[in-house]
Amino acid sequence: MQLWLPLLAASALALETTPNANATEAATIEEFPPSQWGIQRATEREGRPGTIIVTRHDAWLTMWGSGTVTTDRKMDAGNRAWTVFPSHLNDGNDMIQSMQTGQCLDAYWDNGAGRPLVHGWSCDRANNNQYWSYSSWSTTTMIKHKKWGGWCLAGEADKGHPWMEQCNYDDERQTWNFVS
Repeated sequence: MQLWLPLLAASALALETTPNANATEAATIEEFPPSQWGIQRATEREGRPGTIIVTRHDAWLTMWGSGTVTTDRKMDAGNRAWTVFPSHLNDGNDMIQSMQTGQCLDAYWDNGAGRPLVHGWSCDRANNNQYWSYSSWSTTTMIKHKKWGGWCLAGEADKGHPWMEQCNYDDERQTWNFVS
């Protein structure tokens, strides 16, 4: 199911009220200006019957001036504010832009790696390497690439570089939390 920005906002708001919210998440509520987001690694698992336990990791999608995309701890992730906006396709908010660098999240195919690679690139509404969709998965979100169908953004729960992985709802490395 594709999510639009208002639905992402509602999802972020719902996550903020989860009883198991950790100190990292609690410190970020309303940290970002309107229409800007932090994209935080999060995992979820079943708790007692009918409950879901969400763990928000101190790993934030971050872009540096060189276009390098990382997941960094909050204290190291000064470049972690993002915004979303529509491409020329006008198919929802399918582009993700770093507020720090002005570059967009981009994934290009690398034959040597046999997969798309993630980096920052000058935003171009006609560049389909920069088109993303969002799938709600219970209380977290998967960030799927539109051009490279079946590939999702993945990252570790600590510092590292995110990568593209075949979409798999059972792979907790592919779940994210949009924090307002």
